[in-house]
Amino acid sequence: MPHAWGSAIGLAATVQFLAALPDQPPAFRPMPPMLEFEQTPNPLRDHLAQEPIEQKKGIVKVPTGPGLGIEIDREVLKKYKVA
Repeated sequence: MPHAWGSAIGLAATVQFLAALPDQPPAFRPMPPMLEFEQTPNPLRDHLAQEPIEQKKGIVKVPTGPGLGIEIDREVLKKYKVA
């Protein structure tokens, strides 16, 4: 079961990867791939994407924008930049 701790970028990449997988296991009652979704406060996960990736009722929607599906909030990058 993939899990992605860190930023919205890593989470978006993990969600896109899972969306590309077939249901698992290939059996009589396969299930969609599962994601371990971190829920502790994390500003780089919660605020870095202009539209955050959220879990609602156990479901995470796959971002549909170009690339990984998210757009980065450049102001959040500036806020957490280390010089």
